[in-house]
Amino acid sequence: MSQPVDPGPPPEKGLVVRPEGDGFHARISPRPRPPWGNWAAGVFMAGAVGVVLALAVTRDVDVGVQVALAATIFLSLLGLAPFLARHLPVELAVDDHQVYWNGDRFPMSAVRGARADDHVLELMGDYGALARFEHLAPDVARWLAAAIVASLPEQAGERLPLE
Repeated sequence: MSQPVDPGPPPEKGLVVRPEGDGFHARISPRPRPPWGNWAAGVFMAGAVGVVLALAVTRDVDVGVQVALAATIFLSLLGLAPFLARHLPVELAVDDHQVYWNGDRFPMSAVRGARADDHVLELMGDYGALARFEHLAPDVARWLAAAIVASLPEQAGERLPLE
């Protein structure tokens, strides 16, 4: 069985790592791709709702245009909220006893490794993925997977073949 290798220095962009106790703490900045097609359809629907609302509220053209524009802008910005929430930084901490995965805690006895697949990082257990981060830079995902595997106790590493 090969031993986990030192992951080396962390990537400079998209990741802030600091040592913490007997492990490390990482703050990760995901970078999702904008869903322009979905957002354009949402703006169109918001505009349709704005026009219907303007026709229901007033017969004055100037006021109707203002109501339609205000409703369209408000609903379009409201539709951006789920996309912008994916830009919030996520946190990962690993020590000798547990893995803290953005609010979830997994004991080291349940963790068998980590897998980086392009823009996705998965924490692996006996029955598959325990948790995952998406929209990561590939080098950030690879470094974090190597760092998690290097942090595993020897007996956990022996049960999962390293890829």
